[in-house]
Formats: sequence, C-alpha cells, structure tokens
Amino acid sequence: MLIQLIENQVEQRLRNSWAIYIRDAIMEIQDLNLMDNKKSHYVKADAWEELLELGFDAAIYQASLEVGNGEYQPVQLLELANKAEIMRTANQLLSLTYSHSADSLGSAINEELRKLAGGADWNKVG
Repeated sequence: MLIQLIENQVEQRLRNSWAIYIRDAIMEIQDLNLMDNKKSHYVKADAWEELLELGFDAAIYQASLEVGNGEYQPVQLLELANKAEIMRTANQLLSLTYSHSADSLGSAINEELRKLAGGADWNKVG
C-alpha cells in the first residue's frame, strides 16, 4: 500500500493497478486484523503509525524501482515524497477498517481513492 501511495504522490496520477492494490491490501488487513471473536483487533487503531514508520523505508526502496520507470534513487525519492502526507493517507485508509463492515469497506476505500492525485478520473462512470 505504501509503495502505491508513494507512486501516486510523486507521479500525481492514480493508475488502476495501484488503486486495486491499495483497495485489496486494506480489505485484507481488515480481515487479518480481526480477532476470532470478530469484535477485537490485533492492531489497535492508534498503533498503525509505528508499523507504517517501519515499512516506509522499505517502501521507498521498492518504489524507487517503479516511480518514473526506476528514474529515481531511493534517496532522491525520499526527498520528493511528502512522507507526512503519505502516512496521513495510509492512516486514513487503515482507519476505515475499524469503522466499516467488510460489506461497506470497498465503497469507503473507493471514496478515499478518489481524493488522491488523479483519483477524480479513476473509477469514473461514463
């Protein structure tokens, strides 16, 4: 998810493959994070920031292979990316897993994806 959010922000567009990957990742996180009792979560809503921090550097390296067809070195991409904004977006997407059922989560994610750069044209009818 972080890789695609970095790509989206730096390239200022939303490819369908990125949107689908983000959507699927959030939906899978919701499923994996729900304990067997279907009421509690393994990762509490306020605990994602630390986990996202741990994954961000790895995501920058992976994204450097993809953004602009590998045009940027990881250190260059780190300078281009607005980490705070990416983390805010990731947290927003993850927060949906606590406030939406599995049935309504997909639609809620789609609404958030439409707010990303290039998202207004993504998943547009007609």
